[in-house]
Amino acid sequence: MSQKERSAFWDRIFDEPLAESFTTNESNSPQIIYYNHPFPPVDVHERENQLIVIMEIAGANREQIELLASENRLVVKGRTICPISQTTIIQKERREGPFHREILLPRNIDQAKCKATFRTGLLFITFDFSEES
Repeated sequence: MSQKERSAFWDRIFDEPLAESFTTNESNSPQIIYYNHPFPPVDVHERENQLIVIMEIAGANREQIELLASENRLVVKGRTICPISQTTIIQKERREGPFHREILLPRNIDQAKCKATFRTGLLFITFDFSEES
């Protein structure tokens, strides 16, 4: 690779979104790094006539989570908290605080046939597809 090609490579790399995807908290502590990804992370699976949404929300209580669903849209709101306080943070990767996720589903769902289960820090939401989808 020539010097010119190497220079063009680095110029391009620093202009790409990955270079901007790392942010720190207000104190600019290098130990506290958040990635610029939707929070909380979500997986959506389909099985037969069902849609299964799995959301990772460790640090939230069941009572702190609000679910709203209609047609092909799922809204999940809540708050995660740190289980300990009055400590000095050495390294921090988990997020805390309020969250709001809006997930577009591939098909319309039947709200009446929705089940939600919260266990081991994961929220499982299961929908049956509506007859119109």
